[in-house]
Amino acid sequence: MRRDRVSTGDLRTDRPLLYATEGARAVLTGAFGELGLEEVVSFTVPENLRSRRVMEKIGMTHDPADDFDHPAATGASRRHVLYRMARLRSSGHVSEYQDPR
Repeated sequence: MRRDRVSTGDLRTDRPLLYATEGARAVLTGAFGELGLEEVVSFTVPENLRSRRVMEKIGMTHDPADDFDHPAATGASRRHVLYRMARLRSSGHVSEYQDPR
């Protein structure tokens, strides 16, 4: 596993979307702040619209070219969409994650 990345995977919760969004924001803050990572990636199946909405709400981006077939999944759940966010940079200096709210 690359040390400059962290995968949030599929944030699962039975709570309202708000809690998943807050949790995802906390992951980004920790990943870019305390851990000093350069990139965070997250993935889910294309049909999981709630997880995709959380990823988009926190500012992650989706490029269909990054989608992949998960090696541990079978059948219809094999295909996964990947979202990513790189650490923000400005004027040649790294800045911490800035919440898009």
